[in-house]
Parts: sequence; structure tokens; C-alpha cells
Amino acid sequence: MTIEISNAQSIDIFNINFNLKYVVDHRTRTVLVINLKVGSRTLERAIQLYTKDLLFRKPKESMHEYLSYFWVMVTREPLDKLGSYFDADFPPKNHKTYEELVDAILDGWENPHTTPQSWLITDLKTPDLLLDISELTPRWGEVAARFSWPLPMQIRNESPIRRPIPEYRKAELVNYYREDYERFGYEIPA
Repeated sequence: MTIEISNAQSIDIFNINFNLKYVVDHRTRTVLVINLKVGSRTLERAIQLYTKDLLFRKPKESMHEYLSYFWVMVTREPLDKLGSYFDADFPPKNHKTYEELVDAILDGWENPHTTPQSWLITDLKTPDLLLDISELTPRWGEVAARFSWPLPMQIRNESPIRRPIPEYRKAELVNYYREDYERFGYEIPA
């Protein structure tokens, strides 16, 4: 579904796997990949000024028609993203301990906050503008310029200080997130 906004602009918001979103601005031919725990609240709040919270579902397979568009994605070091999810107050957790969470992930439990970020673009394309979360604030103007409406940075959500991931589970998690480390250029922890 397309949402019409001022000056003949239109955007589509497609929900995919677990309510993860692609935002498509047809006027500038830009796709923004929303990646949870990676500035997603900041980006969604800026975009909601124009979408009035109307989000529509469409399967990931439909995104192939937008491969010629300019894609923007913000990523985060995988273990940092996982720790941020576990230590955050929201969303509510199904697992009481880090151990339970890691066991569930390695047993195939999928959650939009914990699945590899590379899955968002698997079988699609590597984004044209790929930023680490640490670059979002200083490069906000560059991200906002890709869209046909103003994107004010209204909030910068700071995650709480996190407990370290247990060393004895780190190798298993690094292996699980290996594609993220390789695809997005993060240094693999020792």
C-alpha cells in the first residue's frame, strides 16, 4: 500500500519477517532497511511524522522490484546488538537469563532483535549506504538527504550499560553471527 504525502510524494512501508520494515520513498527511489536495536526507534519516529503510524504488510519477496533503488541500512556489531536487546527494558523477554537466551538462539529461536542483520538483505542487495550505529548521528544529514521529506532527528535512544557476554559462549555466538561480521566488516572478537 502506498501513502500519499504532501508535494506528490509517496512512500511504502513493507513489513517483513517479524514486523521488520523496509521504507520505500518512490520519489527519490530510496529504500531504508529498518534494523531493530540499531537506531530503529529514531528512524521510525522521524518517518512516522509522514506515515501517521500506518504500517502495511507485504512479503520480503516483493522487495526485488526495488533493487535498482538506493538502499540505506544502519548496522551494529552483532554481540553489542544482542547485549542491547537483552539488557533493555523493552520489549519484554521470553528468557530470564542470558544463558536461556543464547540456548534458544542456537536452537533456532528467531526474534527480530537477535537474528543476524544480514538476513534483512539476504537475496536482495548490499545497501548503497551502509552505516554503523556509531555513524548515525554524525551522518544523519546524509541519511535524511536520501528522502523526499525532512527527517528530523527527534530522539537518540541510548541503550543502558550492558553486562558482558559470557566468554564461554562467545565463540558459539560469533559463529552464529559470522555472516554479519564478514558482510558488514566488523572485527571478529577473539
